[in-house]
Order: sequence, then C-alpha cells, then structure tokens
Amino acid sequence: MFLPSDPAAIDRPRGHLREVAVGPLPEATPATIEVIAHRGAAHGSPENTIVAFERAIEQGSHGLELDVWPTADGAAVVVHDEKLGRTIPGAGRVDALTWGQLRRLDAGGTGRPPPLLDEVLELARDRVWLDVELKSVGAVEPAVAAIADAAMGDRCVITSFDVETLERVRVVAPELRRGLVQGQRSLNPAVRWNEALPQRLLRSLDAWCLVSHHRILWRAVVRSVHRMGKPVYVWTSLRADARGPERTWARLVRLGVDGIITGRPGDLARFLEGMRGLDGRGPGPLPMPR
Repeated sequence: MFLPSDPAAIDRPRGHLREVAVGPLPEATPATIEVIAHRGAAHGSPENTIVAFERAIEQGSHGLELDVWPTADGAAVVVHDEKLGRTIPGAGRVDALTWGQLRRLDAGGTGRPPPLLDEVLELARDRVWLDVELKSVGAVEPAVAAIADAAMGDRCVITSFDVETLERVRVVAPELRRGLVQGQRSLNPAVRWNEALPQRLLRSLDAWCLVSHHRILWRAVVRSVHRMGKPVYVWTSLRADARGPERTWARLVRLGVDGIITGRPGDLARFLEGMRGLDGRGPGPLPMPR
C-alpha cells in the first residue's frame, strides 16, 4: 500500500476523522493533506462500486467519498445519478425502485449490484473514513440507520449540497459530523453568494467542514474557514481528473486545503509525496483554470 501522507504529521490512526477543533486550524502541507477517493478510484474503475472502493484503499486513500440515494423500500444504496442508465443499465428513478429490483442489476459491468451503504461501511472499517454524500432528504433516515447499525458514526461525515438535507441530519442524528458541499452549476444569486462567502451558512448549519469545488475556492475562504476551526476539503470532477489534474492539485496545495477528493487517489498520493520537503503553499494561488 502506498501511504500518501506522513502518519506522524496527520497524528491519528488511519480510518479516523480529525477531532473537532476548539480553535483555528493551520494551513495543511503536502505531508498532512488527506487523499479522499471520489466515488472510489473512479479513474479506471467503475464509480461507486466495491471494485472502485477496494482499489482506492489499496492505493492508500485516507477516505472514500460516495453518493447515497434511498430506495423505495427504505434502503441506502450507493449510486450517484438520480436515474438509471449511465452507470447502471435500466430506466427510472433510483428512489422509485426497491432494493429487490436494484439488486438484480449490474453496476458498472462488475457483475455485482450497486452496493448498499452497509457493505461500504464494513469494507471501510478500521481502514478509511467515509464522506457520505446524501443526494436527497429521503436518504437521511436510511443512511443514519446504516451508520448507527455499523457503529461507525465517528468514521463518517454526512455531506450534501442541500441545506434541507443537512438540517434533517442535524435533527435526526445531531452527533454526526456534517459537511456543506458547494459547486453547483447554478446562476441563482443566492447560491453564488453562499459559494463566495460560505461562512454564514457553515455557522447556521453548525457544519463540521466545507467541501468545495476547486474552481470556486480561494485562499481567503480557506483561511477564513480555518479560523472557524473547520477543515476544508476540495473536490475535482471526474472529467477534469481524466485530463490531467496536476496543475489543479498544485494550486490546492498552495491554498492550504486539508484534503483533495479525486478519482485518481494513487496518482494524487504520489504527487503529494513528490512535494514533501517543498514549500507547498508557494508564493500564492495559481490562476484559476479556464
């Protein structure tokens, strides 16, 4: 296994989330930045499958990011899209189908159905932590129940773009860490304002962390969120990963983010290893990719 960060620098066992901070957080360095696999090792493996998650763990990921939809009969199934067709053959909304119907389908050509959250929790146990992104408010109860049954609340952060979903998690399971995801393709002025200045929304939600798209994140936001004692994780699109993300990764290291969510965890691990001993923050942020 290739370990992407210095265990002594991160200062906690693998598979554990950082403790809730009581003061400002320092900027991360190449030795402390965490590698989180976006839908598993999705660059080269079928996304959101056991195959992709296993490969991500083998490549030394600290965490796995995954997406959860509810089924019609109340199971928490790991799949990104609202409808079947792209990664799983078939038609119709995921949340309109029962687990009995979904379990007969082949996820990503693996010969296996899309995994339930329960399966990924067991796979991750004592190995990695989980960023569980809920795709609808209806996923809250099934996801919370699965995490509670696995006794892995201290190894999970529940994230979502949707404020209503995060508020529901706060009511149902206030003990679980929550993270606000940003980077929607929206021209709504309120959405764009909250993306430029996420601090107010983080406070009102009592969110544990910010999960931002790389294109909308600036050093001032990272520093401000760190002053709140909250870590900043950044996600890159799988399409951008396929084009060669090293320039983007270099910019994120310079911003001092705490973790990078990528479909190429092994490549990111090697990239961070190559930057150890260098001043990863550099003289300032690189220009925004066009």
